[in-house]
Amino acid sequence: MTISNAINNIQFTSVNIVTFTSNGTYTPPSNLLYAQVECVAGGGGSGGIANTASSLSASAGGGGGGYARTIVTRASMLPSVTVTVGSGGAAGAAGVNAGGTGGTTSFGAFASADGGLGSTGQVASANGVAPFGAAGGLGTAGTVQVKGGPGFNGMYYLGNGLASGAGGDSYFGGGGQAVASSTGGVAGVLGGGGSGSCNGTSQAARAGAAGGAGLCVVTEFLAS
Repeated sequence: MTISNAINNIQFTSVNIVTFTSNGTYTPPSNLLYAQVECVAGGGGSGGIANTASSLSASAGGGGGGYARTIVTRASMLPSVTVTVGSGGAAGAAGVNAGGTGGTTSFGAFASADGGLGSTGQVASANGVAPFGAAGGLGTAGTVQVKGGPGFNGMYYLGNGLASGAGGDSYFGGGGQAVASSTGGVAGVLGGGGSGSCNGTSQAARAGAAGGAGLCVVTEFLAS
């Protein structure tokens, strides 16, 4: 079926989706009319936590990667476009060590988004003290720019313990789920931030969790 745009007198007969999960080069096909480009940056990693004695410890979630979207014509992309896909931020090492910031994802100069920040490492927590989640990344180029969700704070509850903070969501994927009861963090997916880790009493230090890697999606609108 042919779909027409009467205003611009443009017709396309098919749509194709090209996905980049790692760095690469996009070469527009000869029958491309235009493409929608979407970039999601890497999510931030969560911080590690210290060993505990009589206290409890939990870290917060990393921030979600930013998002950017735009429409690009074939002529403006010739002969090709460099695609960079941001990696997820590294997990903070066991102990009081911050998680890494997610990498930037970009489609040439047309669309770009920054990675989510990593959360801080956490020492043993006194009752009522919870760590703060990390900020999400920003869209920095493109017609539509969306900030990634922030990581969630660690949560103190009812005098019985701590739960870690969940990772921040990205436009394409969720952050790692919060954990409790002496459990390591959960990695994010498709730009989501890693969740924090949690320690009960008398536990060894634990690492945080990595953020989810970014993604670039090119939706091609093709003529026959």
